[in-house]
This record gives sequence, C-alpha cells and structure tokens, in this order.
Amino acid sequence: MNQFFRMDGKVFTVLDKLADLLWLNVLYLICCIPVVTIGTATTSLFYVTLKMCKNEEGYITKSFFHSFKANFRQSLIIGIISLMVGAALIVDLYIVLNSNIMFRNVLFILLSMFFLIYVFFMVYVFPLLSKFDNSIKNLVKNSFLISIRHLPWTILLIVMIVIPFVASLFVPFIAGGMLLIGFSSVAYYTSPIYLRIMSNYMLEEE
Repeated sequence: MNQFFRMDGKVFTVLDKLADLLWLNVLYLICCIPVVTIGTATTSLFYVTLKMCKNEEGYITKSFFHSFKANFRQSLIIGIISLMVGAALIVDLYIVLNSNIMFRNVLFILLSMFFLIYVFFMVYVFPLLSKFDNSIKNLVKNSFLISIRHLPWTILLIVMIVIPFVASLFVPFIAGGMLLIGFSSVAYYTSPIYLRIMSNYMLEEE
C-alpha cells in the first residue's frame, strides 16, 4: 500500500499529469481570448501535448510560450483565414438549408464537400505546424494530403475530437469539464495518433 502512494508511484504520476493538463488548459483558454490567436494557441497546445506523450515536455508554461512565439506568424495567418473560411461555409450552409433557391440540393452537396475538406484540413494543420518547419502553402497542402492518405485515422480523430464538444452541448457536467481540462485532454489523448502518423514523415523532414 505504501508503494502505491509513493511520490513516484502511479497515483502521483496520474495526479501530476492531470495538474499539467489543467494548467495547460488554462494557458490555452487565456491565449484564445483575443479569438484571432486561436490558431496560435492550438499550435502551442499540441506542441506541449505531443511532447507530453513522449515525456519531453519540461516546464509546461515555458514550452507553451516557446511554441507561441516561434510559430506566431504562420499560426496567426492560418488561424485567421481558417476562422473566416469556416464561418463563411457555415453561414452559406445555413442560408442554403433555409431557402428555396434554385439548385438548392446541388449547392448543399457542393458546400458539404467543401466543408468536409475544411474539416480534414483543420484536423492536421496545427499539430503539423507544431512539429514541422514548413511554408504556409506546404502546410495547407500536406494537411489535406495526409488526411486522405491516413483516412481511417482521420475519421477516428474527427470522432475523438467532436464527441466531447457535442456532448458538452447537452450535458452541463461535461461542459464544465471541457472548460476546466477538456481542451488539453482532447489534445493529449489524440497526440499518440498524431505522433504515429507523423513518424512516417520524420525522416523526410530531416
């Protein structure tokens, strides 16, 4: 029993990890407040969680803001454009669904296809940016190509990311948990999949 509660035992290891995720979640939410910095904050979030999965994170705050500074320009540009494109697609889909315009079904299918491409892109762009040095053009291209090349993993990632957020809309307890530790937890439990996918491109990057 004493071994169970040792400082280097499983209980304290789990508690330490939870504390790290809690603080990381706080940093992420604070840095998302300006809205335009959501992309930069998400890149920094994955920078830390990818390292956490390999036990290389060091100091959470230092690692987070190291990535925030190093990837600020690219992540800011990609984040702002992504927000604008996503908002435009959602508004267009809403308008098409609630109107009787000609070729409504065709427009809905086309917009849905564009939205799916957008989602595939969003699943990978910020984790890739946190891990690889690349131009914005190549990040955009690689994010989509990787999403298609690893389609089963992409679908799994989408499900793993979407379910907690959808559940939080209907269950207050989950909504509270998302604000407390949810964003960092989602990034953390999807990071092993991202690392597995990225391992296919490490030698190419080097």
